[in-house]
Amino acid sequence: MLHCGIIGCGRICPNHFVTLNQHPDVAIRWLCDLQVHNTAPFANSLSNVRTTPSADDVFKDPSVDFVNILTDHASHYLLAKQALLAGKHVIVEKPFTIEPEHARELVALATANRLKIICISQHRFDPMINQIRALVQKGKLGTLLQINGRLLCGRSTEYYSESYWHGRSAIDGGSALINQGYHMLDIILSMAGIPAKLNAYAARRAHVDLIETEDTISLQCVFNDGALGSLNITSGYAKEEWNAEIEMVGTDGRIVFDLHSPHQPPVIDIQGVNLSEIMQTVTRTYQKVGIGYYGDLHDLQIKDFISSLIEDRSPAFLPQHAVDTVTVIHQAYASAHRNGFAWGSIS
Repeated sequence: MLHCGIIGCGRICPNHFVTLNQHPDVAIRWLCDLQVHNTAPFANSLSNVRTTPSADDVFKDPSVDFVNILTDHASHYLLAKQALLAGKHVIVEKPFTIEPEHARELVALATANRLKIICISQHRFDPMINQIRALVQKGKLGTLLQINGRLLCGRSTEYYSESYWHGRSAIDGGSALINQGYHMLDIILSMAGIPAKLNAYAARRAHVDLIETEDTISLQCVFNDGALGSLNITSGYAKEEWNAEIEMVGTDGRIVFDLHSPHQPPVIDIQGVNLSEIMQTVTRTYQKVGIGYYGDLHDLQIKDFISSLIEDRSPAFLPQHAVDTVTVIHQAYASAHRNGFAWGSIS
């Protein structure tokens, strides 16, 4: 039996808690949150669990095998480092860290101590997206010409005003890209690789008095094989809904899918490729967990991580890929700042 501790009991916690609580080989021993009352909804359904506002209590417990870090972005690095130094395996919510060098340090520390660490990238476990990636890797699109992403979403005033960190540059590390658009970028990178060239423009237009960071950002990329790409994100839409479309165009066809509706059929316009046959391999049924647009794919990645501990193997999603995503995000913000965007202040 593996014992775990959950650090951070906020918005994303249900997506981790459900899998951990139902897993036959896992027992949740600690629930930790700076506001300890946030642990109550989860603790009430458990026996033999302890609650605390201090992560040190979790790290000092020798019975804890791994921890799930579900806290604000800026705290990921230090909490994960402390956990690794205490001999714990680690799951970190996205983004891995704010600074790329911190992400690289965590991977090196885990390797040196023979520990496993992953960053949540649940969409890389989506059966439909994996089928699409396989088509691209097999060259079914021919020469890849373009890969374009567009995320249209809305964040309410309360999302920012009721949080101590959302929209704060030093804690959030950004907004539209590193927070709302992280998974869009991550999946584009999984399809096309790391860009050889990157240019970005950012703006704060909808949440001017609420955030220090960007609510709208546009990235233009040239990938190593010469394909062009773009990613356009805004969190300033009036409605709190998600439209997360990715389109790939090649000389031999076109694929379009929505990242946040992963169990809906994509558009696949490639001669000789049968969409119905592909969809027959996507047998999972969507189960709403917590906030609806978070989906249910955390379950697959967390179960793979647990299996990697039991079987003493590498997780299916290696932390280096998360390092790459953080690195590209850092490059995009650096470009946006060179192009005239600056972090603001909250009035």
